Amino acid sequence: MSEMFETRRGTVPKGRIPGELTDRQKDLLDAAVRVLDRSGIDGVTMRTLAQESNLSPMAAYKHYENQRDLYIAIWRFCMDELRGQVMELARSSGAGTRGALRAIMGHFLYFAREYPHRFKLLFDHAVINDVGSAWEIESRRLELRDVVLSMIMAGQQNGQVRRDLSADEMLGVVLSLVQGASNIFVSGRLSDVTTAGPSEMREAILNAVSEYLAPR
Repeated sequence: MSEMFETRRGTVPKGRIPGELTDRQKDLLDAAVRVLDRSGIDGVTMRTLAQESNLSPMAAYKHYENQRDLYIAIWRFCMDELRGQVMELARSSGAGTRGALRAIMGHFLYFAREYPHRFKLLFDHAVINDVGSAWEIESRRLELRDVVLSMIMAGQQNGQVRRDLSADEMLGVVLSLVQGASNIFVSGRLSDVTTAGPSEMREAILNAVSEYLAPR
């Protein structure tokens, strides 16, 4: 997944291809994501990154010019990691198209529940508008959307997924179900909408998705 990152030209050591992360940059991003998971994006600063990495604040600035530069790198790291996980599920599921779709939707719910700060960074407009360009954000999110859309279309062709609606219409309903549930997990409002726990809520959403995709 690291091939997706864009590294500033000034930080690429001799012999490395532009776009490839150095070992130090990988270590710094790992440290930054640990801070993100603990404290949210507001807790990630050049100072906290330096503390987490056992570096001086000035050493961190050798790799990231400013805080925005660091935020963009974290956003790309988290998006590429999620995209890689979704692509792996799409390729490796042995349960057919519907089983693979259920696995992908389940992973989104797991991701939102277990990594709420990463989820908020990737999908909350109020946060992401301050992180990177609107064009890059939208194009990266469309990559994830297209993985699910292509699987729905394949399922329609092989008869595993209902055909009475267009693939785009089905995608909209499926993703809105999952996005809504994910937002509930992230906001911690689970008790406001159900007496069930997170696992029961996740399973209920997956059952609704599976039922909606079922051939008609």
